[in-house]
Amino acid sequence: MEINEALRLFHQFEEIAEPSFKEFKTTELIAETLKRYEINNFNKFDTGLFGTLNFNGEKTVAVRADIDALPANPEKTVYKHLCGHHLHITSLLAALCKISKGKKQLNSNIRFIFQPAEENVMGADFIIEKGALENVDEIYALHVDPELEIGTFSVKEGELMAGARHLKISFSGKGTHAAYPHFGSDLILAVSDFIVRCQSIISRKINPTEKAVLSFGKFIGGSIGNVLPDKVELEGTFRFFNNDINEKIELELNKLLESICSYYDLEYSMNISKGTPPLINKAELIPGLIKALEKSKLKPVNDTRISMGGEDFASYLEKINGLFIRLGIKNSDKIIPLHNQDFKVDDSVLPYAIDFWENLMSNI
Repeated sequence: MEINEALRLFHQFEEIAEPSFKEFKTTELIAETLKRYEINNFNKFDTGLFGTLNFNGEKTVAVRADIDALPANPEKTVYKHLCGHHLHITSLLAALCKISKGKKQLNSNIRFIFQPAEENVMGADFIIEKGALENVDEIYALHVDPELEIGTFSVKEGELMAGARHLKISFSGKGTHAAYPHFGSDLILAVSDFIVRCQSIISRKINPTEKAVLSFGKFIGGSIGNVLPDKVELEGTFRFFNNDINEKIELELNKLLESICSYYDLEYSMNISKGTPPLINKAELIPGLIKALEKSKLKPVNDTRISMGGEDFASYLEKINGLFIRLGIKNSDKIIPLHNQDFKVDDSVLPYAIDFWENLMSNI
């Protein structure tokens, strides 16, 4: 695939950005492009697909691109690729097509995975259940990074991204006039007290040498300033690298909820999602990756950053060895982070990403 065609595809994926498990047009465009380059051995679902380039190799290497987008307005009627997934799709697709058109003979079989629903952390489990990892020996994924210079990549061994779980808590009590709080339950005060005390879970219930965070981003309660409401909804997330910490946070949340609700005469229900496990890169695969990319345009950089962000690629790594690689896209002094409304991937990044995948698949 020539770079001009790849750029056209890149902008097409940008224009048709779709939410998790609704990537219908995106999936169709991927499938149509594969077929045009005589890649027909794949399983396509309503959203997402996976397939195999068979070279009768001794091992099968999986390569994964995520395909969903993020809401760009509060009403969730407009979606944009604010996490660079359109680059992930296009670069992997272009590299696969170049390999197919060039009739290259690779050392390993390639299991390509175009995964839906990374943003709601459900897509990896979905496509694994469909058989995407059957007979696969190892797996790789690439993700854009606005903090790394364009033309560079990094791969950190061991802990890279945190396990992530999301919680929703519903509180209910007796509403009353704000002038007579003793006649009811002040849920605003009670839930605020709960939120503040939750920070002691991290600071006083967990070994300070462990990495963990607990945050709340959504608080819904009340409709007027002089009425204490009878219901409040709260949503948040906690992150961890140690599964014992995961269990400890959940235990302490329940204990604190029982205590607070007993004191303020409230009832509650809490739902904690399954979430994603910590993402742990397999150190023994890194020398092979570096060797495979020796002839690429990309330069490796030493990057020891650990992120408390979650990534469902970790679900693959619970089952087989693999690596999650960061690709630099920074081309100015201004850093616009992932998920920001102004985030954008420049066209100049695409050749580097294609080069990455072509060299990896050709030499791994």
